[in-house]
Amino acid sequence: MPALPSTQPTLLHNNFSNTSAGPKPLFQRCVDLIATLYSFPLFEFFLFPNGIDEYLVPSLDESQMPTIDNPIEILWHTFKLGAPLCIVYNELATATSGKFLEPADISSVAPGNYPNIPCKDNLFRFVSACTEMNIPLAKELGGISELYKDNTAGFMKFLRLVEDVVYRIQIANNMPFPRDLPFSTEAPKEIINPLDNRSRVIKEIVETERAYLFSLEELQRYEHELKTSKLLSSEMV
Repeated sequence: MPALPSTQPTLLHNNFSNTSAGPKPLFQRCVDLIATLYSFPLFEFFLFPNGIDEYLVPSLDESQMPTIDNPIEILWHTFKLGAPLCIVYNELATATSGKFLEPADISSVAPGNYPNIPCKDNLFRFVSACTEMNIPLAKELGGISELYKDNTAGFMKFLRLVEDVVYRIQIANNMPFPRDLPFSTEAPKEIINPLDNRSRVIKEIVETERAYLFSLEELQRYEHELKTSKLLSSEMV
């Protein structure tokens, strides 16, 4: 297999504004943030605790790099740990306040048990520090419990906050030295232009109706052929 090209993280400032093609899709925003955070201390483990290969999908083209399978879930789990966000904040504090966070130990936390005391404590410290730094998005949060709910509304609020903090680190020229990425930051075409839920449901209904009509036409054609062939009586058909 030929050597795969390495890629570099994407700057995040485009995530805060609409492009000519419209807002950047959530999938792409998460991929870009993962690519950026990958260079932060310990983040390879935080993002990919079971080894990075388990979270990648190989490309059908061997000359292309694999893509991240579920970037939204990866970031959501990472945020829930709390400690990774404290590390991100400390990079900002290095260039600004000089007040650093000391995250609680989460080495014993297993997946599925994120809403426990050390994780929540770390998350609270991160949000409180951002609030003290007068970061507006931190003040818009309804509490850390939003992140542990099953809907994406809370996740989206934390995503915007983390993007904002990382962007501030970029502006302060305090980003960690970028690491080469073992994955592509390009989203599949079918994800770049995703359908919203309503459009998807309508599309499924239309496709189901088409399949039903096609099957009905096939049955009517078969019925006509049987009657024409006179192999069966009209009553049997």
